[in-house]
Amino acid sequence: MLFPVLRTYERGIVMSYLTKKQRYQIESMYNSGCSKKAIASFLGCSLQTVYNELRRGMYPHNVEYVYVMRYSAVKAQQYCDFAQTSKGKPLKLSNNYAFADFIANQILSGSSPAVALARWEKEHGFFVSLPTLYRYIEKGYIPNVTKKHLPEASKRKSRQYAHVIKRYPKGDVIEKRPKEVSRRESFGHWEMDLIVGKQGTLPCFLTFTERYTRFEIVMRLPNRKAATVVNALNRLERRCDFKRVFKTITCDNGMEFQDWKGMERSIHGGKRTQIYYCHPYCSCERGSNERMNRMVRRFFPKGMSFSKVKNKDVQAVADWLNNYERKILNWHTPQELFSKFVQMS
Repeated sequence: MLFPVLRTYERGIVMSYLTKKQRYQIESMYNSGCSKKAIASFLGCSLQTVYNELRRGMYPHNVEYVYVMRYSAVKAQQYCDFAQTSKGKPLKLSNNYAFADFIANQILSGSSPAVALARWEKEHGFFVSLPTLYRYIEKGYIPNVTKKHLPEASKRKSRQYAHVIKRYPKGDVIEKRPKEVSRRESFGHWEMDLIVGKQGTLPCFLTFTERYTRFEIVMRLPNRKAATVVNALNRLERRCDFKRVFKTITCDNGMEFQDWKGMERSIHGGKRTQIYYCHPYCSCERGSNERMNRMVRRFFPKGMSFSKVKNKDVQAVADWLNNYERKILNWHTPQELFSKFVQMS
């Protein structure tokens, strides 16, 4: 056989449409005597797709006064292009190169499509919706931008595991947390988590997310010990009016958060905050913090060692996150809202 049979179709990789390059591959393989099944397996498409494609591109070819049926990629492509002319409305993008270049520059600079679109609308007014912009990116209409440039290009499939609960919360569980915290009706309620670096290395990041403003604090810690987390809270208490800014903190059941008494106890004596624990394996109960952790991972990906990361680099990431416009905040930044509430408190 002239072409290897890759059997990508059997692995579950199914393509929606054939490209011009694939049509030339069909022409070369079919006219060389390859079977339809081999062509489908090589391209990673269904056998029916190959049958349909051959029907569109077949023509009688004269070989020494004998007509034989051959497949023409050019003929099939012309058929496809003509069929596309009757599908749907014309693109809103048209010749708006300024919009395409603006969006491309924003995304390649690290912004999400939603933020890039909001910045365009703020300066020039509404142009296209967010789903339409994603569709333009997928189809390649935005120059130099592909799905790999998007912060979260694809949704991960959820998998079900039989979890074994290793430990139960030592402090108050999340059911005891006031309802106004869950409804995000007031300022000063935080979610806390730890981001670990490369396996076998000690440095990690302690992250705090304020539920109302989405303001983010990222602190580099030398290890994951519970005493180190308590010391980090002590440093924060020295920098601000802790009782008014940190009314409650919600965290998971990791070993680093087990000293709930130390985390709640003020360096000046008495109680400085209230700690609540999520249910085991329920990270959705700290949804804002988990979302922000994914954004931090854009700068410090998994598998990266934090040993050589400096505090100024960590602070630069926190500053970027806090000055990044959010749709959920009506395109304000967390820094704007946080500064407003800190002044009021």
